[in-house]
Amino acid sequence: MSNSLEKPNKCVDAVDRVLAAAENLFATCGYDAVSISAIAEKADVSKANIFHHFQSKRQLYVSVLKAAAAHSHKLLMGLEETESGFTDRLLELTRGQLGNYLSHPEKSKLLMREVLENTSDDEIQLLKDDFARNFSRVVSLIKKGQAAGELRSTVDPALVTTTILASNIFYFRTRHHLLELSEVNFASDPDTYISGMMDLLLNGMVNH
Repeated sequence: MSNSLEKPNKCVDAVDRVLAAAENLFATCGYDAVSISAIAEKADVSKANIFHHFQSKRQLYVSVLKAAAAHSHKLLMGLEETESGFTDRLLELTRGQLGNYLSHPEKSKLLMREVLENTSDDEIQLLKDDFARNFSRVVSLIKKGQAAGELRSTVDPALVTTTILASNIFYFRTRHHLLELSEVNFASDPDTYISGMMDLLLNGMVNH
């Protein structure tokens, strides 16, 4: 009885280790430079074990990317279901997105790389389509805030969405450089960064 209960847990644990090892190696070395043997060694499993769960290195790579994309979808789903004001939703979205980047840096770098590059790979294109749908959902959220009178109707929702995304990506990718700048007091404090950046975006910097 005990063996039958332990096997699924061991199986899940092995898959998690493989995904974590693949994520680390793909982010560090690039897709082409990583072998299944290297992933197996890092995950402490056999190559046969990897191929039992993933048909190819490419399928494993796409699985890592899909895991990275899943968080944004879940975050947006939660924001669409809440009754919070639209300003609070945008703040939560921005904080959650940046938090995910910082908590899973290797996944995030891989996903950004693939979304930005041109490729004819059908599975990677699905991830780009998913990115486009998530982008559209944020735009829709802002439009609803405008329709409710909470957000200015003269602001371009797509521009706001782009600004939020670009600001988070810049902070994520340059944070180690920002830490070296004496003028920057938010590099080690993402919450301070988000609060300040969203205050600037929502309220502007010109006195009225």
